[in-house]
Amino acid sequence: MGYALYPGPYLAHVGGGGRIELKGLVYGGDDGGELVQSVDPSRPLRRSTSTNGAGETPRVRAAMAAEAVGVAQRVLELGIEHAKTRMQFGKPIGVYQAVSHQLTNTYTDVELARSLVYWAAWCVAEEDEQAAVAAAAAKAFAAEAAVAACERSIQVHGGTGFTWEHPLHRFYKRALWLEGLGSRPSELRGEVADAVLGVTVPV
Repeated sequence: MGYALYPGPYLAHVGGGGRIELKGLVYGGDDGGELVQSVDPSRPLRRSTSTNGAGETPRVRAAMAAEAVGVAQRVLELGIEHAKTRMQFGKPIGVYQAVSHQLTNTYTDVELARSLVYWAAWCVAEEDEQAAVAAAAAKAFAAEAAVAACERSIQVHGGTGFTWEHPLHRFYKRALWLEGLGSRPSELRGEVADAVLGVTVPV
């Protein structure tokens, strides 16, 4: 297959100072903190020993949401490619509803997430007053969409999707990493509800 996920320092540099610190965990930089087991080994996390580096800013959330959309888009492409080429009973498996509906749901999720990410990126770039709510909404939806896209694509691929030789497991790990780092989607939706309703909504 030849696909690899770029572990990339870019996410840490988005936060400034080459590191992001979220809820006592640090990504990027090396402050000597204890290494923490991570679902995505290409993105090591450490326990924080200082308070240097960006926290969970709208800019960081928007960047994480953008990466989640990229993951979801790529696994959708892999699923579509497989559904078009894998034959079963003399037909491509994509003609069967159990496969086509999974890919259709993923497509709609990816496009909705992409719109939220564009909104969040614009708000951050323009320093708009809605940047915080836009970034929270984008990360909440895009991270969950990426995880769901990976799970659906693995289902479409059948047994092949679970093997180490196929790249899907790397994308799945990255999606889970993005979903779990910082505030969880349910917490982010709570922030959006607080902003929209103007009252504190229990999560």
